[in-house]
Amino acid sequence: MAIQRGSTHKLVMIRETTFGTTPTTPTMFEMPITNFSKKSTQSMLKSEQIRSHPFVDKALNGYFMHEIGIDFELQSAVHDKLLEQVFGVAIASKAAKFTDALLGMSLESQAGAGSLFDNFVGAYLNKMTITASGNDTAPVKVSTSGMAKTGLLDVGATIATAVTAAANNDPFIFSGATLTVAAASTAVVAGTINFDRVVDPLMLWGSATPREYIPGAVTASGTITVPYDDGTQSTLVEAFTSCALVFKFANSGATIYRQFTFPVAKLTSIERTINTRGGLMQVINWEALYDSSSATICTLATE
Repeated sequence: MAIQRGSTHKLVMIRETTFGTTPTTPTMFEMPITNFSKKSTQSMLKSEQIRSHPFVDKALNGYFMHEIGIDFELQSAVHDKLLEQVFGVAIASKAAKFTDALLGMSLESQAGAGSLFDNFVGAYLNKMTITASGNDTAPVKVSTSGMAKTGLLDVGATIATAVTAAANNDPFIFSGATLTVAAASTAVVAGTINFDRVVDPLMLWGSATPREYIPGAVTASGTITVPYDDGTQSTLVEAFTSCALVFKFANSGATIYRQFTFPVAKLTSIERTINTRGGLMQVINWEALYDSSSATICTLATE
């Protein structure tokens, strides 16, 4: 028996119309990834009965939990389906607003050149980090994580009726990226965007599986590293002035992009470390707030 290899692995997904239910005869979509992590854990309930020894001698099964993580290099079209999962809404007319909703998807991890299948149903993504750096040799990187309501490991048959292969698009790169702060184009060396949605499972008597997952508070924050050219950014921090942040990630010709706009944000801290005779940098932390005009915390524009 030969070990399974990453070179023969494929990850496919489809959005669920009803959370926790795979669509009938699903045509699933291949997701290009740099990493897919899956951890299935059987929780153990330990008896606290006092016996004639100091050891636990009874363990009962609790819930079966499935954690997932999907990392990829951001590119057009194919990864929009994962962005929609985080935003909680489908992209329409090349735009989307971050919503107070939780989308479910069915995932299948195919190994062994299509002979072993791990299926995850009612899967969701509630955390996402986007990273781009001018000092990095890699394209724009995205890391996501979430959970799945149910899962089956090493199944002998696929749940997909058909699979749509991923388009062979180039990932976005830092040289195609731009940053706008308070309506001003801003020189930037590196930046991150973090989305984090609190999700609470509702556990009821009679089942080891949550009846539903309840979306809660959402935070959007990150950092930007900018050259210490002047006092523009420190003024925004000191005055605690609200400003709009616009992160635009694009291909090498800047013709295809994904733009994240945070209409209201605060620059919460600024750090300058002087440890070189060369250029000085400023690391600025920011956090987005709800914007009543657009009724969201973040909008996504695509082209």
